Amino acid sequence: MNNTEHFGKLTERMQAFREEVLDAKPYIDAQRAVLATEAYKENQNQPRVMVRALMLQKILEGMSIYIDDKSLIAGNQATKNKNAPIFPEYTMEFVMNELDLFEKRDGDVFYITEETKEQLREIAPFWENNNLRARGEALLPEEVDVFMETGVFGMEGKLNAGDAHLAVNYQRILSDGLKGYEKRVKELRAALDFTDPESIDKNVFYKAVLTVIEAVRDFAQRYSKLAKELADKETDAKRKEELLQMSKICAKVTYEPANSFREAVQSVWFIQLILQIESNGHSLSYGRFDQYMYPYYMKDINEGKITKEELTAVEDDCIRDLVGKIKKLGYHVITDGEFRRSTWHLDFMWGFQGIEHRKTVEGNTTFDAEAAMIDDTYMVGKISVKNHPFVEHFKFVKALEDENTVAKQTIPSPGQFYAYFTGAELLGTTLDIYGSEEAFAKDVIGAYVEFVNEIYAVGCRNLQFDDCVWGGMVNPKLAVALTGRKGEALEAYKKLLLQLNNEVVAQAPADLVINTHVCRGNYHSTFFSSGAYDSVADLLFGEENVNAYYLEYDDERSGGFAPLAKVSGDKKVVLGLVTTKSPALEKKEDVIARIHEAAKYVPLDRLYLSPQCGFASCEIGNKLTVEEQWAKLKLVKEIAKEVWK
Repeated sequence: MNNTEHFGKLTERMQAFREEVLDAKPYIDAQRAVLATEAYKENQNQPRVMVRALMLQKILEGMSIYIDDKSLIAGNQATKNKNAPIFPEYTMEFVMNELDLFEKRDGDVFYITEETKEQLREIAPFWENNNLRARGEALLPEEVDVFMETGVFGMEGKLNAGDAHLAVNYQRILSDGLKGYEKRVKELRAALDFTDPESIDKNVFYKAVLTVIEAVRDFAQRYSKLAKELADKETDAKRKEELLQMSKICAKVTYEPANSFREAVQSVWFIQLILQIESNGHSLSYGRFDQYMYPYYMKDINEGKITKEELTAVEDDCIRDLVGKIKKLGYHVITDGEFRRSTWHLDFMWGFQGIEHRKTVEGNTTFDAEAAMIDDTYMVGKISVKNHPFVEHFKFVKALEDENTVAKQTIPSPGQFYAYFTGAELLGTTLDIYGSEEAFAKDVIGAYVEFVNEIYAVGCRNLQFDDCVWGGMVNPKLAVALTGRKGEALEAYKKLLLQLNNEVVAQAPADLVINTHVCRGNYHSTFFSSGAYDSVADLLFGEENVNAYYLEYDDERSGGFAPLAKVSGDKKVVLGLVTTKSPALEKKEDVIARIHEAAKYVPLDRLYLSPQCGFASCEIGNKLTVEEQWAKLKLVKEIAKEVWK
């Protein structure tokens, strides 16, 4: 089934490849089992860790390899697609029991040839009482036997599963290559003191590691050679070039560090594949693929190796996937997840005429002692906006709406925009261009009203102002440092920020819902500011004319709920009680208790629940796995259903 709604469409080439793989009949494959058996027989007197290393070396040297004619990466686990290799060192019992039953299964059906059956029968005697399952069963007390014999419980997937539940440090693999590990191991091995008995075992381990690294390097070289041979025979010029590039890449990674997106993808696949070959890779995770792959992705984009069209296609797929999952969880508002942005705010500014940017070298804004690697953004002329790129971005999300969902657009607030270019660091440049802050403020309002009208015209009815400038204002010392103002001048500055936001709201279409979000900074799970809302409550809660406030309230840095008493009219408050900075899952009862505490100041029917900020306010992301992020959103939904029945 093709789920185009959530995952987009494959290229014609990949669709054809997909159909070929799906149509292929899955067979039991004995090749790995035979090679593993030979290795174990040849090395019975070796320490176990060396046996595993030599086994992997033999498999990688002797297994059949191929390159699919439509593939851009190399690496196969069995002799053909969908074939199932056998791991006799774990167990052979169920294999031999099902030798004539694989094709008759109710579940996963596999075909098996008579030749394969004979190969497995030949190696089976060697593994009797000589594999992981047998060794594990020998450790079990006799009292357990009756339960196993009667089928009360079994050991499949327990005693006889491969090494599992792990994720490779791919960031290090990609940056250092196996060459870096090899250097480290050789240094450690050279430093061993063999008068220490523990050094004997360590030496064996280091030797095994070096054997594996050599085997992996040679395995990749086999594909490099094969790709070159295929290229020499290829008549199609485009495919010939693809094969030559594949040959070049396989000759390099994963032994050498990766230096491009294609190299990084191939390197990661080789490691994942080899772990599967070595020990079936049960529950093997790619980890934060987005974070460690992103630098290579952006490098290729910046160097023109990935086209704008290719980038957009990847973004489209990510957004469809995100929206599909959001809908499945039962949320009624969808966004693009800011997948098309580097940062939550600067990309919006780059869509204005008069604004330019360049890559930062050493980082700029400091978040809790960590320098943020975000672009240096500056003004080069008077600002204006026409056909802002975010309008096209929104149209894509708008098309994913259904009867249960509405698309939301997030942008930095007018006050945030103004504050960025009138702060202590950039005010001088702004005055050089505009002559006065009043003239700049007028253009900010004009440009924002133009943008609001543009995005309203393509169907936007829910707009969010992200306004971290208020998160800075709650910290008196930081407010002075950021603005270069203090005393009455600082208070007047706060009122101007409020005025800018309200002026844009006042000129917006009446049926456009405008909310605002306030946090204290979010970069790589660090923060920028601390302080309660008390000092800004009168202006922010009492006078800003928005529909709802999304507020950071996930820890003590945000202070208490008392300032919420200043929320005027029937405005709503969305409590950000679930943190996006830490993977630790909040206790449901604690969150519920805090909701009821907040209800002392704002009625429960005007309160809502959300995470305190985005999971990735910029391209680096926070220190959570994808699974941990979704767990947070599931928790929010569960609590909301319980509180607001």
